[in-house]
Amino acid sequence: MKKLAAMLLALLLVPCAVMAEGTAVSPLPFDFSAGHVADPALFTGSTYEDASLSVQMERVWVGNAHFNVARV
Repeated sequence: MKKLAAMLLALLLVPCAVMAEGTAVSPLPFDFSAGHVADPALFTGSTYEDASLSVQMERVWVGNAHFNVARV
């Protein structure tokens, strides 16, 4: 059953590969301009918020694992 599923998947991917060969690939443009400068006065211990961005940092325990989570 696994071999049949793999063969069907391979047959479905062949037309996609053939179509992709005929398309031109162009790289994304680079933007080297300076980004937004964060205002230090808007930082608190675990958050930052201005007119265009809100970031909240928190620590979460799941079982025995400790995660640092950023909500943007």
